[in-house]
Amino acid sequence: MPGGRPTKYKPEFCDLVVEMGKEGKSLCQMACAMDITEETLSQWRKSKPAFSESLKRARQFSQAWWEDHGQKGSIGLIEGFNATSYVWQTKNRFPASFRDKHEIDHNVSGEIIVEIGGSVDED
Repeated sequence: MPGGRPTKYKPEFCDLVVEMGKEGKSLCQMACAMDITEETLSQWRKSKPAFSESLKRARQFSQAWWEDHGQKGSIGLIEGFNATSYVWQTKNRFPASFRDKHEIDHNVSGEIIVEIGGSVDED
């Protein structure tokens, strides 16, 4: 008989995280909804392939939710839209897609070249 505490994992958590992603929720919010820690969520992601796939889908849906709201807000369809808050949310929630890219090249001549770009997509 294996030792340790029984797992709280339930297969229906796969559907739960996807639905929460569709509402723009974070991984922290998903973990709280399942009454687990983010560390447990990360362990399940590594050990349960179906859950891992569901989390990937949930993150994609969450990003799409934020992008949809940003798109609507930027053209005036959301009353009271706060663009600054939106930028901070997307940069911190989805850094691979929304970040300021800073590249500094220290070349041989001693000249410093700084390139600052907009959002980048990384797979």
